[in-house]
Amino acid sequence: MHKLLPKSIKLRISLITISFTLMITVLMASISFYLFQYFNEKNLIQNTEFSLQLVTDSIAADMTELTYLSKWCGSNKTVSDYLEYPDKDNRFTLLSLEAYDRLKEEYQNSKISEYIKRIMISNNRNDYIQVIGKAHDFYNSDPEGIRKLPFFDKLMQSDKIKWIGIVIDPMARTRAEQVIPVIRPIYNSYRASIIGFAYITVSTDVITDHFKNYTIPNDSNLIITIGELSYLIKDGSLIPVKKEEQVIKTINNVTVNDKTTVEIVKYQDGSTHTVITYISALKGWSISQSLSKEQFSKQRQWYYYLILFSCFIILSVGTLLTLYLNHMINVPIKKIRKKMKGISTGDFSLDPSIEWDNELGEIGKGINVLSGDIVHLMEKRISDEKHKNELEYQILLNQINPHFLYNTLNSIKWMATIQNATGIAELVTALARLLKKVAKGGNQLITIQEELSVLNDYFLIQKYRYGGTLTMESKVGTEDLYDCIIPRFSLQPLVENAIFHGIEPKGGPGFIQINVSKTDETTVNVNVIDDGIGMTAELIHKTLTGQSEDSSAFFRKIGIANVNNRIKHTFGNDYGLSIRSESGKGTTMTIRIPYIKKNDS
Repeated sequence: MHKLLPKSIKLRISLITISFTLMITVLMASISFYLFQYFNEKNLIQNTEFSLQLVTDSIAADMTELTYLSKWCGSNKTVSDYLEYPDKDNRFTLLSLEAYDRLKEEYQNSKISEYIKRIMISNNRNDYIQVIGKAHDFYNSDPEGIRKLPFFDKLMQSDKIKWIGIVIDPMARTRAEQVIPVIRPIYNSYRASIIGFAYITVSTDVITDHFKNYTIPNDSNLIITIGELSYLIKDGSLIPVKKEEQVIKTINNVTVNDKTTVEIVKYQDGSTHTVITYISALKGWSISQSLSKEQFSKQRQWYYYLILFSCFIILSVGTLLTLYLNHMINVPIKKIRKKMKGISTGDFSLDPSIEWDNELGEIGKGINVLSGDIVHLMEKRISDEKHKNELEYQILLNQINPHFLYNTLNSIKWMATIQNATGIAELVTALARLLKKVAKGGNQLITIQEELSVLNDYFLIQKYRYGGTLTMESKVGTEDLYDCIIPRFSLQPLVENAIFHGIEPKGGPGFIQINVSKTDETTVNVNVIDDGIGMTAELIHKTLTGQSEDSSAFFRKIGIANVNNRIKHTFGNDYGLSIRSESGKGTTMTIRIPYIKKNDS
């Protein structure tokens, strides 16, 4: 492989670029052509499906109207009274007139009255009433002749309307006309026996009129299937055909409606076509259309031209791009090679001419940065050695043993005790214990008893600071609450806030109360209550969000917002800190934690 490629990088880049461009062009053309065919065929199928659905549903709606009319004939009481009347007297004549008027009224109200050729209702004695669609149509008024029709018994015995297709109206006297026949039995009031029949014929215009504005290519066929018979729809006529094609393949996942099938079929002449069939809601009805190959061919031809033009453009652009890249790369590479050779001989000076505004310029900038870093590194090495001894000395100064601090505080305590300065002894003892607990670290969760102990040491220091004007009281509801766990250093920031922002601005004595109680079997509330000046809603918000942290606090990193966040992080969002305050009446801060004892955690 290496022997086939030229040694020059320039020629290699040119060869690889042209080859890659050709491959991409062929690949993109192939993929585009495949996708074009697929989506073009899918789009054409779905458009055809939509058109067939509209026409089929319209025809189905008209034929459903015909179904409703036939059901009316079999269920109307006026009609059944006429058919069941036994004698031919004046009463019978009156009933026949009433039945005729009702039948004519129903015919006129029908949405498809313009297509109905004839409605005849007859009893078993061959008495009948009928409505003729058009005045110039002439029919044999012979109920007995209708009973002798070859399809009469087949339609009468069917539980529901049975569609036998299109027939030449056997009762027409003047001219042969295609109609769709419907024959339904009429039962007596108790549906115990048949008392007559309804014979309705509908013009095939009820089908062909829906296709007047339906355009299809010359090489495409439109076929409607009614029952077991199929008809070619052409020039406003329905021509009987035999469907003897062979299904080669069924195409799935290209239709929108599950009532549509797409098949590739082979006709008797050997030609293959894609046929879309939409199945109607009417049992036995469907409409099929074969897709036009001529339409496909024209679209494919235009796409061939588009692909060839695209390939030409891509190849032209690829060639120009190759020439441009060769020119753009050769000059910078020569300068970079020259600079690298200089660095290898010890020349670390900067060369701004290799810092172009492109990727190779980034390499040039990197080389200059590398040169500067080498010089800086050598200078820094000397400087680091100079400061090394100073850093070691500072580290020794910072390594003061904490036990030395505790021992010193204990010495001050005993000296204060000997000199009878009990206040100083208590203050130093509290500070020593507090510092020891802070430095001790350990578990982040401690018992409420341990937390109250830390709080007492802190409060004692603050009490001496304010000259004894502060008092604090702790109330724990039950003994078992002492063993309940709480995040470490949760109460101290709350008490500190109560002193500095609540009691101190008041300018007088202050009282803080700590209440620990259970709200239910699973929750513990710790309330810190002060009688200070209170807090505004804005200050409460800033306090909970950490916007008002005091830099002079005992723990600079453990503020009230931090307490709230640590509780939520430890126990979940159902727990945390809330603040209730009223201006001039004090503040209540409530810590809500789960009831978990130390031995259970």
